[in-house]
Amino acid sequence: MIDGSPRCYALFAAIREDMELARFLIAHGANINAVNERGTSVLSFALKFRPEFAQELRTLGAKETHELPGYKPKHAIVQMVEQRLCAAYPLSWLAVVPEEVPVSIHTVFHLEHYCLFTSGMSDRAMTVPPGGETYQYAELVLYINVLTSLPSELEETDPFDWSSFWLVKWMFRIARLPFQQHTWLEGKWTIISNEEPPQPLSEYTAMTCWLLLGEKEPLARAELPDGKSVCFYTMMPLHTAERDLALREGLVALLQRFEEQYVSVELNPNRPSVV
Repeated sequence: MIDGSPRCYALFAAIREDMELARFLIAHGANINAVNERGTSVLSFALKFRPEFAQELRTLGAKETHELPGYKPKHAIVQMVEQRLCAAYPLSWLAVVPEEVPVSIHTVFHLEHYCLFTSGMSDRAMTVPPGGETYQYAELVLYINVLTSLPSELEETDPFDWSSFWLVKWMFRIARLPFQQHTWLEGKWTIISNEEPPQPLSEYTAMTCWLLLGEKEPLARAELPDGKSVCFYTMMPLHTAERDLALREGLVALLQRFEEQYVSVELNPNRPSVV
């Protein structure tokens, strides 16, 4: 993946659909070493979809993705999610947590869902108590059903830039939290409130807390090449009364309410409380 490289989306579309248009664009200045949303170069794209055009591009000076200046391999977490979900066209935003450990949030489309997930959070261990080593490496994941629960504030948003979206901001905030406070995400599940007493997570929802469910399919746990076992925490917004029920009677009591009222983990910013 190459950050900050020039984009030329029309050229990629032309290579797939109309070779004469692709040649016209190149003749009139299209950048033959541009990359698409996935960080794939024009030549690498052509090698996959138009191999007969690849040599022509190479003669003009086009390079494969790994030959471009600034190339760096995708994070192991990103590769794993793409393989597991068969995701297409992931997008990402980069932030930095204390001690300059980079954390990115990626968006991929899977079936009828947008899946938002972090990478980089698991590059270092959280501070866990004895016996909690299974959960010392973590990443976050959140699901949005585009048919039923796409938040209204995204209607006029550039589909390639959700960086100001309140969910993205909260994912960055939670990704930083364990390292800022030298703590962890408390094992199998945890609840994080927006202040105390809890306040709405944003102006677009009345919900006030986040439920983080560890090891929930389809992204439950990742075994990385470096030997790390990473727990994915699925994020689900809660109402204050739901939080109170879980803290008072246990998570099972809350999940039973969700099951009775057909509540899924997919984001629904307008969902009423089950309590």
